Amino acid sequence: LRHGPNGHYPNVTSSAPIDFSQDFHVFAVEWDSERIAWFVDDHFYWERSSTGEGGNPPVPIPAEPFYVILNTAIDWWDHGAGTGGVLPAYHLIDYVRVFRWQS
Repeated sequence: LRHGPNGHYPNVTSSAPIDFSQDFHVFAVEWDSERIAWFVDDHFYWERSSTGEGGNPPVPIPAEPFYVILNTAIDWWDHGAGTGGVLPAYHLIDYVRVFRWQS
C-alpha cells in the first residue's frame, strides 16, 4: 500500500484519513480472480478489478503465484516527502500472516 506525503495514495478516496505514522495498523489484501482489494484496520481502502468496479479502469488480475514484499519504497513522485525529508526512513513490522481462502 503506497501513500503520499499527506498519508494518502494520490488517486484514492477513503472514508477517513489515516495517519500511518501514529500507530501500528493492520493491513489486509483480498485477492481473487476478479479483484484485489486493500484494507487498513478492517476498513476498505482501495480496489482494482478486471471489470473496472469502483470507478477505476479495468486491469488484468494476475493468476500466477507471487511473493509478499514488505519494504519502505520511495517513489519518484514523492522524492522522500513522505518521510518529512528525513532519510533513511524505516517501518516496523510486528507480524505477517498469509491465509488462503477455502472454497
